[in-house]
Amino acid sequence: MLADAYGCTGIRATKPSEVVPALEKAFVTPGPVVVDVWVDKWEFVFPMVPAGGANTDMILEDPSAAAREKAVKSQTGF
Repeated sequence: MLADAYGCTGIRATKPSEVVPALEKAFVTPGPVVVDVWVDKWEFVFPMVPAGGANTDMILEDPSAAAREKAVKSQTGF
């Protein structure tokens, strides 16, 4: 994990049931900790920066259903 290269402890959570234990471990670990939480690519997590966009293009809230359908269609072709 990249955290190790910077002298940090790295903790990864790849499913929802691992998030709380990962955070609990992070809080009791001395020194800097990076918690890597994997989120399904189809989840809309806010705020988000669109692919290829700058931080000034940040999306702060859930897009409309039409925009969501358009995003899914552009990525899947369906």
